[in-house]
Amino acid sequence: MDIARARDLADRLVARTNYEFRNFVMEGQGSWYRQARYALRQKEQLTDEIANITAEINLQQAQLLAQQAQITAAINQLQRQRCDAEQQLQQVDSWINTYDDAEFEDAVRCFEGSESDHWSEVLGREVAVELLSDKQTSKHSLTRLSLLPVNDYKKSVVITSQVAKFLKKTAEQAEYSLSVNRPDSMPKAPPPVSEGF
Repeated sequence: MDIARARDLADRLVARTNYEFRNFVMEGQGSWYRQARYALRQKEQLTDEIANITAEINLQQAQLLAQQAQITAAINQLQRQRCDAEQQLQQVDSWINTYDDAEFEDAVRCFEGSESDHWSEVLGREVAVELLSDKQTSKHSLTRLSLLPVNDYKKSVVITSQVAKFLKKTAEQAEYSLSVNRPDSMPKAPPPVSEGF
């Protein structure tokens, strides 16, 4: 017998028969007065019990709905993360597939040897951007730059100079081009500020 059938049969069986109630519960109280007191108190107790059980059911259902909403939201976020990861994996696979195995073997073999050029360029570009944007470099960048071996430090300083000059020249050319080719629809000056603002 499965549980669904067992529950169906149990639901159709009463908790207490009328025979049991009349002959053992009520008659067991003794006099009619005691039976009246028992019945009235049972009325009160069972009414309160039903109200409490109903409130507990409602609370459990509300908690279940809240949990379901939280679980649904969590699943939605996990599905989004999986979708994003799958899309990113496709990008990585596409990039990997443009190279053959021998090139990756070369990357493994030469990785350590490429670090000098990598860090010289990374730190050189970082310092160049700071010099252009802040007119000085940060303590953090200078500290990292000072950790380079002397030859790599020199290489990084050259890169800093070249990148700074390139970025500055490119920005100046863009600004000049914008001033010469400025569309008529673009404002020539900022709007006037009204008094009181």
